[in-house]
Amino acid sequence: MRQCFRKTPRWALILVALLVLAGCIERKVQPRNYFALMTMKQLGDNQQISALPDLGVGIGPVTIPQRLKRQQIATRSADNQYTFNDLNQWAGSLEDDIAMVMGENLAQLLGIERVTYFPWRYHGALTYQIEVNVQYLDADLNGAAVLVARWTIRAADSHETLAAGKIDQQQPLSAASYAALTKAQSQLLAVLSKELAEILKNLTQAQRSNQG
Repeated sequence: MRQCFRKTPRWALILVALLVLAGCIERKVQPRNYFALMTMKQLGDNQQISALPDLGVGIGPVTIPQRLKRQQIATRSADNQYTFNDLNQWAGSLEDDIAMVMGENLAQLLGIERVTYFPWRYHGALTYQIEVNVQYLDADLNGAAVLVARWTIRAADSHETLAAGKIDQQQPLSAASYAALTKAQSQLLAVLSKELAEILKNLTQAQRSNQG
């Protein structure tokens, strides 16, 4: 008895192949995660050390190394090898994020309302300018986040250097994740903000004592 088999149309085979390929691609593609640094308030830290509402502070310029000027979040191993993860990226500019977080932190710590960011059109309403040169802001996912930065506080009108220093500090990660990494980096910026706030408070008190 003769059996007859119908030949499958070529277009059907192509369609099946495309559907299988699309299914494989869909399973392999992972969504990107986007992160931003957190302010002290977002970290649950509501500390305020003074009330200086008439103070005006300008943040910037904030500079970072060329290796950090990319969207991918950087991790650094113990042997100083960097990895940049395409699936975990900054939601915006890292320099702008650092400046914004520091500005919000200082506003909270000192009870000030006039905070502006470099570049500004005029500095007539500013009392101090804070420049920050970040040398390291990265982390080992299995270890700690690191912040190494030099900072300078200047008089906004005369540009005279009033104080300068360096922070070199680590913050252990609570977990081996990028969420924990960015939280630890935010905690390091909070440490820097508190150090700067204390200096600004002392500078202001000394200036007012001299005027009095």
